Amino acid sequence: MESVDKLVIRNLKLFDNQRGNQIYLFLFRNWKTVTEVSEGIYPHLYEKGTKKKYKRRPHSAVSKYVKAFNELGWLESIEDKTDGRKVKYRATLKPYFQYVKEKKLTKQEIKIIEKYLDNWREIVDDFDENFIRAINALVKRQIYQQLSGLVGYETMNLRKDSKFPVAVRMAAKFYDPLNLQLLVDSLRSKAQGEGRHLKSEKKAAIIVDWIEYLDRKARGF
Repeated sequence: MESVDKLVIRNLKLFDNQRGNQIYLFLFRNWKTVTEVSEGIYPHLYEKGTKKKYKRRPHSAVSKYVKAFNELGWLESIEDKTDGRKVKYRATLKPYFQYVKEKKLTKQEIKIIEKYLDNWREIVDDFDENFIRAINALVKRQIYQQLSGLVGYETMNLRKDSKFPVAVRMAAKFYDPLNLQLLVDSLRSKAQGEGRHLKSEKKAAIIVDWIEYLDRKARGF
């Protein structure tokens, strides 16, 4: 097992390791002490009848990973209310924002992602075993849901100072060309189906502009 210093140096590559990734996901779901994480990752060591030295003591690998995550600034901590001598940790989205820093997210875009954090803690396991890929899938799903609502005329709260809603700009940042084109096709189909319900030609023209903008991005323009 590597030292804490070497784990810290690995940074985002920590998620390439199955055990490190598993520990971070376990911490992402809820507040846990290092011992509670150990019990979740290595349950066989805490079963009745196992060696006494393992009872209610954190596994060394878990301790090292949690310390490394904490030194990287990825965890938040609180005092355990039932035992003031212990500390509970919870994983944050900081490594994910570090992963997507080249996308140059605005403060508004970051706030939108953080808005769904509590819900994502409950369903992250349904998407992928890798933390980074799971959050990426959740972000893209949320973008699609927002765009579908906008195109379906369920939400028309357009900002006066922006030609494109945040979800449109985010789609151009998070979707690769192929999937962005599939998204464009889906939105076009939805727009055509909903068009008969539209009362404002101006709003229809705005939505067409959104779709055409994404289409140009998908084609590299």
